[in-house]
Amino acid sequence: MAASLGATQLSAAHDVADPGPPAGTDAPLPSGNVARVAPGLITKKAYDHWFRAAVAQTGKPTPKKGTKAHTRLRNQTMQFLVSARWIELEAPEHSVSVSKSEVTKQFNKEKRKAFGSNESAYRAYLKRTKRTEKDLRWQVKLSLLTRKVEKHATAGLSTKSERQKALDRFVEAFQRKWRARSVCLTGYFVKAQCSKEVGAG
Repeated sequence: MAASLGATQLSAAHDVADPGPPAGTDAPLPSGNVARVAPGLITKKAYDHWFRAAVAQTGKPTPKKGTKAHTRLRNQTMQFLVSARWIELEAPEHSVSVSKSEVTKQFNKEKRKAFGSNESAYRAYLKRTKRTEKDLRWQVKLSLLTRKVEKHATAGLSTKSERQKALDRFVEAFQRKWRARSVCLTGYFVKAQCSKEVGAG
């Protein structure tokens, strides 16, 4: 009984703290930005870079604006960038972090698995996917942060069922909290990530 109660208390302690979005979250966006995840902005430059990477993954030419293909890639890019910002902002609230050495270790592991010692194949991959090594390391960092936050949210729970319930509750609260703090520029709105569509300031 004591162990069960302790697990419940521990799980509750790891819930998402949501004081509500800060004032000014839904204000117009400064020029050169496509979204605000309060606190912080997502720049048009970052969007353009990752949109090109999304296009490169399709192996097809950039679709024309207004087409279903373009909208799908735009939404995919915005979802990635906004969600990435969510996890970067949430992690410190649970004292979760990832060191450079952790990122390097995981990056090297994944690189070896995908390319072995074939450096030319790796460079060709970067060129083909329109990404840089810095991009890949950032994606590795996001993946590690996500795993650590999920582990933190389920710490102290002994059964798979308890862990899943705690994680489901955590994810629901996490998404609700950060969506309320996220707004997108008109033309870049993604309902799942942004609470409002705003203009440029």
